[in-house]
Amino acid sequence: MFDASVTRPPFLRRDFLVAAVAIAAAIVPRSAHANRWIPLVRAAIDPAADKTELVVEPTSAKLRSFRLRARGGAIDVIHVTVVFGNHRRFDIPLRTVIPAGGESRVIDLPGDDRRISRVFLRHAPVGGAPGRVELSAWGLTD
Repeated sequence: MFDASVTRPPFLRRDFLVAAVAIAAAIVPRSAHANRWIPLVRAAIDPAADKTELVVEPTSAKLRSFRLRARGGAIDVIHVTVVFGNHRRFDIPLRTVIPAGGESRVIDLPGDDRRISRVFLRHAPVGGAPGRVELSAWGLTD
């Protein structure tokens, strides 16, 4: 049976636990919450056309990484060239099949000015599947 005359130690009281959670939330740096995936560009592409250029809308966000997502069909991405706002290029021999509804691996971006302006892709269709694939590029903010 529960004995109401027994008092709980201070660290088990509800007020203490609420205060501890509030203090812990205040201590976590704001930058830990700032990193998030943002959409950069989305386009319906023909996998049979072996090259595609994706033009990214200008953004002020510096990116740490990026990845590709495919919807509506699979695509074999052979090579990716990322062009930054300062016209510097970053070549990635990706060599991966992105299944319908899947994503590429996360690709870390080099340098300090990591604002993407264009993404060039070399790709091939997978298994002769007809139709277009919706391909999107996503960036992880710094």
